[in-house]
Amino acid sequence: MFYEPSQKQWLFITDVFSKEECDQISAYSDMLEIEEDTRTDKKQHTIATMPMNNESGWIYQRLIQTIEITNPNTFQFTGLYTGEPVQIATYVENDFYDWHIDVVEFPSSPPVRKVSCSVLLNDSAEFDGGEMQIRAWNEETIKLEQGQGLFFASFLQHRVLPITDGLQKSMVIWYNGPSFT
Repeated sequence: MFYEPSQKQWLFITDVFSKEECDQISAYSDMLEIEEDTRTDKKQHTIATMPMNNESGWIYQRLIQTIEITNPNTFQFTGLYTGEPVQIATYVENDFYDWHIDVVEFPSSPPVRKVSCSVLLNDSAEFDGGEMQIRAWNEETIKLEQGQGLFFASFLQHRVLPITDGLQKSMVIWYNGPSFT
């Protein structure tokens, strides 16, 4: 599936992992230590970091392949790579992440976050709420299906709406690159 929102040069959705692969990633992530319990007025969810190792190497490889295939026709950024560990974000009832961007400013030296991605790991029928909203020229509200990745320019404002029921588990990835010129 390929979703073409109104600002297609800044975001797109595509299938990244199958249901079976998502279940495998989710089971693996359950063994990871929760590193951050983000309970503030701006965000509420838990984070675990997925190390790059023999068990997760195929996941990182798939993420690299996906951006290599799609970047030339969308963002057209040069030199993208996964420069930071993948994060697993878990949202339960009333958890959310308010409006933010994934870059604080446009630094003059690399690495610079250029593309952000969120992949839904569990079935969307397991929770209510949790849609992503992104602001560019207008506001897009997007509900992902299991295995889909939402890729967007890291400098766009975005948020995760509150979960009203159930549990949502997603994988968060940042593709870094040389500084903007």
